[in-house]
Amino acid sequence: AIQYTETYVNLTDVYFIDNITGWIVGDENTILSTTMGGNTWPQAPVNSFEGNFRSVTMISENVGWISGDMNGNAINGNIYISLSGGSYPESQKLSDYPLNAVFGLNESLVWSGGEKGQLLYSDDGGQTWIESFTDFDFSISDIYFIDENEGYAVGEQGNIIRSIDGGISWELDYEISEIDLTSLHFIDKSKGWACGSRNTILKFDGNAETKWVSMKIESEPQGFVWNDIYFLDKDFGWIVGPSGTVYKTEDGGNTWLKESTGLYNDLNAIHMVNNKTGWIVGEEGIILTYTP
Repeated sequence: AIQYTETYVNLTDVYFIDNITGWIVGDENTILSTTMGGNTWPQAPVNSFEGNFRSVTMISENVGWISGDMNGNAINGNIYISLSGGSYPESQKLSDYPLNAVFGLNESLVWSGGEKGQLLYSDDGGQTWIESFTDFDFSISDIYFIDENEGYAVGEQGNIIRSIDGGISWELDYEISEIDLTSLHFIDKSKGWACGSRNTILKFDGNAETKWVSMKIESEPQGFVWNDIYFLDKDFGWIVGPSGTVYKTEDGGNTWLKESTGLYNDLNAIHMVNNKTGWIVGEEGIILTYTP
């Protein structure tokens, strides 16, 4: 079902801390917050800065981080923190290039990544941000930390990188050439997924000899780009992409079933709270809530 707002900009990311409290971010400094399960989506008051938000992560109903670009251009990025439910985000860290991803594990540990291989981490709630030791030059699109030490990031040219020291250093874990990876999601150390261009879905099995295995959804064209993937547990997951496309799996991604949205908007991000509750955001301010 569609949830209506006054917003018609491109919405880039959504995060819910429980089944009633969540934030959505998008272009033109858009932060929408709800404490009513999305029945209303007021625009959070923001300080006067220009730019587009690209990623959001929350650690409580009040506290979360947002990353993006400055002035809507390809130079300079920023990480913001809001301590008041999405309202009045304060800049914590300026960067040379836009930051596409931010991931918070708890009130202390948070990571961010972006264009030109930028990777940053903080262990004090973002009061200080430290650049990771890497020499990667591909753009980072998503980050996921399983615990305080082990995390992964994905990006251009099919690169998957791994850190086992809390983001201080990263090394290449897997590479799938000519694919740009857009999103990843882990449920524990042994189970994870990623997705991206060329109709590519990757499944991670930490106990297998070949840890990353590539698959496709055969009913979609070769050139299809998946924008986001989300798993609740080892079996139940969803994936979203262009033209209102959503698929669901109940067997860990081995088979996928198409779900109807009745939309043609590109869908950018999904966050599920449980099997029956979740949200998807996309182009032109579209917000969908799950009705199985």
